[in-house]
Amino acid sequence: MEIYSEENRPDAIVYPDATSLPIRPGQLIRVKRTDVLFPEAASDFEATNELRDVLEGMRLRGINDRGFVPDINEVNRFGIIQGAGPVVNEILRRYVEIARTMYDDGRQFGARPEYNFQGFSQEGVNATYSHYGLYHATSVQASKNRQYRDYLMNQGQGLLGSRHGFFVNPISTSVGIVCSDGVLFVSRSNDVADYPNMLHTPAAGHHRPVADETVSVRELINQQVVTETGISEENISNPRLNCVAFACGNRFPGTEKVELAGSIKVNATAAEVYDMLIKHASHKWETHRLCQVDKEDLPRLISDTENATSGSTIALPYATILGHPEENLSARACDDGATSNSGSYWVPVGLVAMRNMTV
Repeated sequence: MEIYSEENRPDAIVYPDATSLPIRPGQLIRVKRTDVLFPEAASDFEATNELRDVLEGMRLRGINDRGFVPDINEVNRFGIIQGAGPVVNEILRRYVEIARTMYDDGRQFGARPEYNFQGFSQEGVNATYSHYGLYHATSVQASKNRQYRDYLMNQGQGLLGSRHGFFVNPISTSVGIVCSDGVLFVSRSNDVADYPNMLHTPAAGHHRPVADETVSVRELINQQVVTETGISEENISNPRLNCVAFACGNRFPGTEKVELAGSIKVNATAAEVYDMLIKHASHKWETHRLCQVDKEDLPRLISDTENATSGSTIALPYATILGHPEENLSARACDDGATSNSGSYWVPVGLVAMRNMTV
């Protein structure tokens, strides 16, 4: 989304890998629009779950039958704008190809419903419903292929009246955590679909949508923390949205990834939080290493990790791995696929979140 261009947003802070906007929308708002991919499911919670089932069926058939080609007739009831058949076919074809690759690589991947960013309003963040697999088949693929990006933009402008009409851009949160003993957390992701084995905030990811027309951003932040770390809501204090960040989109303008960068304080020590993670976090498989860093070392952490040579490794002796106190964190700069838009050891928006820690 070129919404943050310097001409339109002089208050934007432009980093090498991402752009930060000092805006703090209070709520996420589901909007009713027709000029998006699969418009009949874009604002209908029941329909978007039905579309999920259809896409999951395509994914499984594509894995089990390598000759399988998705049939657009299976998704007609979710709305195909007149003339959009070829572009929808191309998106579905890429979705099935990605599903096969992810399966062969042993990575988690699917068609779960998610919120799809549509812009900002005075009331908050506007969104429709869409799906994680379609994000990979549109925005992620376009971020790596300029010709495909241009194709989606041209088709979106001509058929939907918006260059981003066929893009799926899930709304995520990236939350920094500071414990009662002055410790903040850094995680290294597991072999996940997006940015495997890179540094990130410990509570980060996309959100499962609900049927409600509005959702509090503070509620989204709390939800992400509980899911990723197991920290109970009664232990969370001062949840804040510090900024909205956009990853650079692999240097191709128009494929930027949106993220709500926030922070919280936790009424528990680092050791107590680690115990919560082990016992209660439903998504603990996403975190390969959870590390503690003294808050006073945050500037050092940022300066040591904000620049990376592709494929290089860095040791961080002041970052101790929870549960393995004899080990220190090391980070490796990745250079494949979706990670090639990072010039650091971080997921781009994760580094923005750390830079904006204000708790």
